[in-house]
Parts: sequence; C-alpha cells; structure tokens
Amino acid sequence: MIPKKELRVGNWVITNENEYLKIETGKLLDQADEFSPVAISDFILKQCGFTYDSYFKKWQLRRNLPQSGFDMELDEDYNLYDFSNHFTGVTFQSLHQMQNVFYALKGREIEMNFLMFYEKSFDNNVDRAASGN
Repeated sequence: MIPKKELRVGNWVITNENEYLKIETGKLLDQADEFSPVAISDFILKQCGFTYDSYFKKWQLRRNLPQSGFDMELDEDYNLYDFSNHFTGVTFQSLHQMQNVFYALKGREIEMNFLMFYEKSFDNNVDRAASGN
C-alpha cells in the first residue's frame, strides 16, 4: 500500500494483479491503497535510462545533448548525490519516490522504457510481457 499523498499523475505502481500501471488520471490516485510500490533495483534504473559507472560506483542519468553532465546520480544503495558528489540525505526505496524527486528538481518526468520491459509474475516466477500477453 502506498500513502495517497506520495502519489501523483505520472507515477508507476504495481496493481493488486501484479501488473505495472502508470497513473494517468487523478481518479486513480483515489485507489492508492490498492497499489504497491515498484522497488528500486538495478533493472528498474536501466529501464529509466541510468547507466552504471564501475569506476565511480554510481548509477548516472546523463543529460540530453547538447548539455553535458548528469541529471541524477545514485550510489549502489540508491542514495542520491548532488552535483558536488555529496550525499543529499535522500535514499530511494521505490520508483515513485525517485520520480517525485526528479520531477521536483527538474520539472519533467524521467523517460522510461516500461512498455518494453518484462514483468515478473509473483505467483509462478514466469516472465510475461507487461502488456498482459
């Protein structure tokens, strides 16, 4: 269950049917008690466009060209670092938390490839397409 105050339009959650859902209307926010958070993982970060730098041991979300640098950097424990490489005091445990902080800082959504990734069935450990096929 996710507290309603933590969700906003644009967040990704998991339904009671173990399917990934993007909240696209405010009406869905009223059903927050029926949703579970999407846990942050290396796989989820890759779907959000992050790459792992093994030298710095950081997950980095590069800025779009022509800009250089990074929009967001996380360590291996999903702690958020600022542009000066200082820990901000924020640790992400779920995708919607990261989405909300990113939106608050950048004023835009993290681009995600969720329509292309596979969800894991929690009942029988079988991979199936997120579209439900």
